[in-house]
Amino acid sequence: MGRLRARHLLTLAVVATIVVLVGCLFFFVVSDPGIPILFSENGAVWIKPATRVHLEPFSSPQQELFFRAFFETKKPFPHARLTVRALRDSEISVDGRVLRRYQGNPQNWKQARSVDLPSPISPGRHEIRIEVLNRRGPAVVLAYSEELGIRTGPGWSTSVDGKNWGAVRPINEKERAPLAERFGTTFQAFAALGPFQILLFASVFLLSLRLGAGSLSGGFRKRLTPSVLRWVVIGAWVILAANNITRIPLIQGFDVAPHYDYISFIAETGHVPLASDGWQMFQSPFYYFLSAILLNLLSHVFNPNAVVIGLRIIPLLCGIFQVEICYRALRQVYPRRPDLQALGTLVGGLMPMNLYVSQYVGNEPLAGLLTSLTLLVCFQLLTTDRAAAPHRYAAILGILLGFAILTKVTALLLTPLLAGFLIYLGRKHGWRLAQTGVAILIFIGCISVITGWYHIRNWIELGKPFIGGWDPARGIAWWQEPGYRIPAHFATFGESLIYPVFAGFSGFWDAIYSSLWGDGFLSSKIVYEYRPPWNYRFMFSGILFSLLPALAIAVGLLRTLGQPRHSVRDGRLLAAVSLVVYFSALIYLYATLPIYSTAKATYTLGLLPCYAILSVEGLDWMMRGRLSGALMKTLMVCWAVNAYLAFFVV
Repeated sequence: MGRLRARHLLTLAVVATIVVLVGCLFFFVVSDPGIPILFSENGAVWIKPATRVHLEPFSSPQQELFFRAFFETKKPFPHARLTVRALRDSEISVDGRVLRRYQGNPQNWKQARSVDLPSPISPGRHEIRIEVLNRRGPAVVLAYSEELGIRTGPGWSTSVDGKNWGAVRPINEKERAPLAERFGTTFQAFAALGPFQILLFASVFLLSLRLGAGSLSGGFRKRLTPSVLRWVVIGAWVILAANNITRIPLIQGFDVAPHYDYISFIAETGHVPLASDGWQMFQSPFYYFLSAILLNLLSHVFNPNAVVIGLRIIPLLCGIFQVEICYRALRQVYPRRPDLQALGTLVGGLMPMNLYVSQYVGNEPLAGLLTSLTLLVCFQLLTTDRAAAPHRYAAILGILLGFAILTKVTALLLTPLLAGFLIYLGRKHGWRLAQTGVAILIFIGCISVITGWYHIRNWIELGKPFIGGWDPARGIAWWQEPGYRIPAHFATFGESLIYPVFAGFSGFWDAIYSSLWGDGFLSSKIVYEYRPPWNYRFMFSGILFSLLPALAIAVGLLRTLGQPRHSVRDGRLLAAVSLVVYFSALIYLYATLPIYSTAKATYTLGLLPCYAILSVEGLDWMMRGRLSGALMKTLMVCWAVNAYLAFFVV
C-alpha cells in the first residue's frame, strides 16, 4: 500500500511539475513582445487583407496597410473611446484627423492603445482609419469601441495606398493553401487504392490470426526474428536507395541549392563560411566538411552531374544506419520481448520523415544519426554494467553529442538532459560524488573542444554564438506567412488527416503530423509541377494508417511518464523526456518564429529510437487481446507497406 501511494505521489509530482512549467511558458509567451501571439478581445477580431495563402517568402520585410470602417450616428454623441491593438506601429485617424501615433517602440506593441474620439461626435457618417506598419512581418489590427458598437471584422476594408480598398478577413479564419487542394484528399487517395488496401489488410490479418493461434509451424516465427526483420528493412532501404538516387531530380530537397553552395564553398576555399555568406551558411559545418571531401574525391572520377548525385550517398547511408540503431535500442530496452523489438524496428526503420529527408543533400540525416547514436549509448549504459568506467563513457557521450551539435545545433537540447543522465548513472552504479562531477566535466569538455571554436568564431564575427536562419545578424531579411500566432495554432488538429500538403498552415500539430508521417511540406517545393516524385496515393493512405503508430506513441509517452521509477531503469523515461524536451523547444520556436515552415518533424530525426520505443510501449498496452493484437499488427504492416511505397520512385 505504501509503495502504491508513493508511486501515485511521484506521478502527481511529475504531472504538477509539467503543469507549472507549461503555465510559466504560457505566461512568458503571452507577455513577451518578441512573440506575436494574438487574442480576440471584446468581440473584436484581428483582421488582415482577404488574400489567398502566399507560400513564397517575402524578401521585403516591411508591410504597411490602411484599415478603415464607417459608422453613423443620428444624434450628437457625447463621448466615445476607441481601443486599438496593432502589429506593430499604428496611426489612428477619424474623419481625416490624426488622433494618435504609436511608433518606434517595439517593446510595447502588445499594450492596448485607447484614444478618445473627438467629442461630441456630430450626427452623420464618420470614418475610422488605422494605418499599421510592421517592419518585419504582416500588418494586422484589432479595434473596438464599446460606446459606438464598432468592432473589427468582415465589415472593415483595407488598402495598400489608402485609395484602392479591398475586403478583409479575420486571422482566425481557417486557411488552406490552394496547392493542397490540387492533390485531393487522403480519403480520395485511399479509395483509389481500395482493392490493394483491402487485399493487403485481409492477407496480413489472416496470417496474423493463424500465427496467433499457432496454426502455422513454429519455424516461421523462428526464421522471422527481430534480427532478420532488421536485415529485411535494411535490404528494402538499399533497394530504395539504388532505385531512387538517380531518379529524384537534383532540384528536390529542403533548400537544396544553398546546401550545394555551402559544400562547394568549403571544397573550393578550404574555409568554413560565416552565417552571413549565404542562405544556409548559418548551419554548423561538420556535414558540409565531410561532403566537401566526398565532392573533391568524386570530382576526379565523375562528371559534375554525377558528382552532385553522389553527394546523396552520405544522407542515404545515415538513413540506413538508423534502422540498425533503432533495432539495437529496442533490444536494450525490451530484451525479452522479440515481438516489441520487431514492431519497433518496423516503426523506426520506415518512419516516413527518415525515408524522404535521407534522400536529399542536407545536414539533417547526419545530425539525426549522431544524435541517435548518442541515445543508443545511453540505453546501453542503463541496461548493462558497462558504466563501471564513468570517465570513459562520459567522453564517448561528449564526443558523439559534440559532433552531432557540430552538424546541427538542435542536438544541443540533449546536453542538460545527458548531464542529468550521468548523475543518475552515478547514483545507480555507486560512483563517488567526485567521479560524477569529473564525468560531467569530461562530457561538457569534449563537447566544448569539438564545437567551441565554431561558436566562439560566430560570437567574435557576428556577435552571437548561435545563429539561426531567421537571425537579423545575418543581414538577410525575410519572413513567411502567417507572421503571427493565434491560440488555434496550438490547440487544433485534423487538417493533416484530410489535406496533408502544407497542413502546417492550420497549426503546430498538423505541421508535425504531416511532416512526421509524410512529406507534408513537399520538401519545400511550392509549385505543383516541381513537386517531389513521390507516390502520393500511398503517401496519403499512409497518413491515415499513421493514426495508429501516432496514437501508440502518445499512449507510450503517457504510460512512461506515469511510472517514472520503473521506466527510468531501462531507458523508456530517457526516450520520453527526450521527446518532451524536443517538442517543448519546437513549440517555443513555433511561437517565437511565426512562419508556417517552422514546425517540422524532421528536426526530431535524432529521436527515431525514442519514437520506436514509445510506439511499442503504447502498442503493448493496445494489443492485449488476440483479435486486437492481430488487428494492431495488421494495421502496422499496412502502414509500413504504404510508407515504403510512398517514397519508392517509379
